[in-house]
Amino acid sequence: MAVQIRPLANIEYEILSKELDKELQDKWFSKFQISQNYQNVFRLKIQSRNLIIYLPKALFLLQKEIDEQQSTSAISDALNEDLKFTSNKFTETVTEHLKNSRVVSIRKLNNDRIIKISFFEQSLILELFSKGNVILVHNNDNTIISCLREESWKDRIIKKGAIYQGPVTQNMPENFNEFKKYILQSDRDYVVVRLSKLPLGINYIKLILLSIGIHEKKKAVDLSEQELELLWNTIARFFSNFKFIEYKINNSYDFSFFDLAVLDNLNVEILKEHNSINTMLSKIYLQELTDNETQISMDSKLDAQRTFLINSIEFKNYEINEIRQYYNEISEILKLVKTQSIKSGESKNFSFEVFYDSSSKRKLKLCKREQQAPGGN
Repeated sequence: MAVQIRPLANIEYEILSKELDKELQDKWFSKFQISQNYQNVFRLKIQSRNLIIYLPKALFLLQKEIDEQQSTSAISDALNEDLKFTSNKFTETVTEHLKNSRVVSIRKLNNDRIIKISFFEQSLILELFSKGNVILVHNNDNTIISCLREESWKDRIIKKGAIYQGPVTQNMPENFNEFKKYILQSDRDYVVVRLSKLPLGINYIKLILLSIGIHEKKKAVDLSEQELELLWNTIARFFSNFKFIEYKINNSYDFSFFDLAVLDNLNVEILKEHNSINTMLSKIYLQELTDNETQISMDSKLDAQRTFLINSIEFKNYEINEIRQYYNEISEILKLVKTQSIKSGESKNFSFEVFYDSSSKRKLKLCKREQQAPGGN
């Protein structure tokens, strides 16, 4: 079973946006497309580079070569066969407005999981939270030209003609006194709840608390002065040491933009270290997408197989998971019957026999064989 990858954290978008800005600034827009197989996956093609927008989980610039095991042709196959990019009304609208434009800047907005890709006259805003959204706006007044989906809240609205506004967010404290004041504002919140409202990332917050021995469900107001100082210093030290790694902790897979060695008392197994953010993200998220597409493709084949079996076999209440379990074996039986005119026989788990029904249609009787218990006669 494929590993389910977590969404990118707030602070990770801060670092990622700077790398994307460096890579794509002054390059020409080419096209904007949607995946046929995933309605939440888009490709923003900037000259020859592919920026993959995986709503609401991630954003990454596909590398020309992900790693030494995955060639350019393999990546091309994943794009063409697994993701199958195409156009719809929304992507055509974006393409029409952005054609003949160059990237001016890429930056994170509003201390939130929002990336703004600015072109000369318009900008593409990517909201990478909740269900995710893609919003095209005019640069002069932030009027929305088009959006993937219309949404509304009590303090903001996303629809054509509205003025784009991001959600209200909490700024990161600039020094220890500001941090202490913020943490102690609530007399009810756990420390993990107070920290989760800062633009950091819940996965990193939990690692930091674990490393310094502060229970995440300790009341924030119960933190001692010493604990507050230790927490602030650890946050400052941790988030200034970059390292792009895949790792396991307590048998759970994750990845990090930061050097986990800075945190003491963690039982971490480093799986792979990457030399850039996008090299790492390309590998793990593209792998998740292609693994999911393989499962979708297999499920589709199984459904077709089951329909065929029901029509061609005297078939008694086999569910889709049973066909999945014996998919290859049943396929081999069908192949034998069709290509070699075999009328009966046995496989590892089934006995089978060809017969003709009352309307003279050829059918296959498929019976599950009883399995002998180990050591039985």
